Amino acid sequence: MLAMELKREGAYVSRGLSFKTAEFETLSITLSPEQTQVYDAAALLWMDLRLLLQKAAALTNASARIMSVYWSCHQRFFKQLIVSLKVGTVCAEAKKALAAGNAVVIGLQLTGEASMVRKLNSGGDVTWLSSAREAMIALIEDHFPTVVAPAKGKDKEAGRDEGDDAEGGAGGGWGTGGGLLAAGVLSMNPTPQKDGDGFLTGGPVLPEGSTVPECVQMKEDLLGRVKALKLPNSALDMFIEELGGPGQVAEMTGRSHRLVSKNGKVVHEQRGKGDGDVERVNVSECRAFQEGKKLVAIISDAASVGISLHAMRGGKNERRRVHLTGARRIAIRECARA
Repeated sequence: MLAMELKREGAYVSRGLSFKTAEFETLSITLSPEQTQVYDAAALLWMDLRLLLQKAAALTNASARIMSVYWSCHQRFFKQLIVSLKVGTVCAEAKKALAAGNAVVIGLQLTGEASMVRKLNSGGDVTWLSSAREAMIALIEDHFPTVVAPAKGKDKEAGRDEGDDAEGGAGGGWGTGGGLLAAGVLSMNPTPQKDGDGFLTGGPVLPEGSTVPECVQMKEDLLGRVKALKLPNSALDMFIEELGGPGQVAEMTGRSHRLVSKNGKVVHEQRGKGDGDVERVNVSECRAFQEGKKLVAIISDAASVGISLHAMRGGKNERRRVHLTGARRIAIRECARA
């Protein structure tokens, strides 16, 4: 309100870009039969995971708060999956724009760095990975309950009272810290008991701290199904790879590590000299794009503040911009600006 008042009095200048000559187009992407099968298989697996997670929570008497973790991961998974399914269409539109003499800007919300770092820390060969798959694996490995929760009262092993916050108390957080909480135990109540017909009736079945074999088996089966699921690779890495690699694509994101292809092999590299050097790298990448050294820019929300990728008269890269961004889950909006 202060800025509006000062502007009205002529004491403040607030310039805005004009949308004159700008063109907007909505692209509807139709999934191929193979992509439809991938999406349906993923949806079925998430439904089975929810049912088994609720069953395991009942057997171990884990807290119902675990379902909030489930739905949070569920949302991230499908966001990443849907963006990955758009890669082919987006790259085709980008190459068409480049052939027409334009410069391309691609906007993303998720980079998948957390999933990549987790995968790399687990060891094994470095290769392209699916951030959607790694997010689901992390949910199952870290939060699927397999151990009977301790009874109400003092948790001696974790060193905390039942009134402590399970997400940030003395015993650690979701899947972190020490004691039974690190094994997925999120409750202090007795394990429910089954009657002759298999219905839960309440009352302890196994001593607290005991591992439930049925839950362990369910967890292993779910992990096997997730790893066998055919999911597309992470969108950001595929955009860079398909559009010419780091030498042709300016990446302006908040991630400090990435996977790139060099000499026919997938390698892991660090962006800059350290985590605090990412901002400098983004500025350098922005300059390369504005000078026309790189004609494709990929930008995330984390790096979008304070950066202008518009063409400037007299600048080295005066090409018209074509902006590809996921305005909605089912569509991509193309904005060509003068």
